[in-house]
Amino acid sequence: MSSKDLPTIRMRLIWISPSNESEIVPQEIIFEVTTEKTKFRIGRSSKSDSQLNLKELSSEHCYVEHSDVSGWVITECYNERPSSNGTFIFLKSHLEM
Repeated sequence: MSSKDLPTIRMRLIWISPSNESEIVPQEIIFEVTTEKTKFRIGRSSKSDSQLNLKELSSEHCYVEHSDVSGWVITECYNERPSSNGTFIFLKSHLEM
């Protein structure tokens, strides 16, 4: 498999407030799977693969991972408890036919 055949995901986050007002986060996130890396961390931490400076996010907020079986999956970093400030990230895919 050549590097051009490896999956890539492009994401834009949308922040939805408790009053259901939405705001698009201007920073686009792009993850490119390599033969060594299939799992990417999003959060405020400088150790994140995509560091977002949003107070609503946890320092280690979630992982985005690709597998040949499941495709792209988002997982909360702290599975034993939900987000402490009520912020969750959802993945919406768009397929062009």
